[in-house]
Amino acid sequence: MGQRGVWCYPDGDWGDIGGYTVFAADGPIGHVDRHNASEGDGFLLVDTGPWILDRTVMLPAGVLGRIDHAQRTVHVTRTKDDIRHAAEYREACHDDAAYRDHLAGFYGRFLL
Repeated sequence: MGQRGVWCYPDGDWGDIGGYTVFAADGPIGHVDRHNASEGDGFLLVDTGPWILDRTVMLPAGVLGRIDHAQRTVHVTRTKDDIRHAAEYREACHDDAAYRDHLAGFYGRFLL
């Protein structure tokens, strides 16, 4: 999967997932603060709360595994450690191409 593909949602009914609890492959990591389902630009902003010192992380849609609307949970295919080592989200860099490329490279290496 190329770097652009990392921003694409997997097939499925993602709908409105704001506020859902986010689970990494090895446990909970926070809640969906904001998300974008635009084709080729999908992402989740996850508020990690006290888990990573109240950081917000941007997860490209390509790391999403499954959703459970009944339980209001989103499961991603990365571990807590993977997410902990990702670049912290900065609103000022949200649309910056270099920042997006960095995230795509970081998460894209797992999707090969």
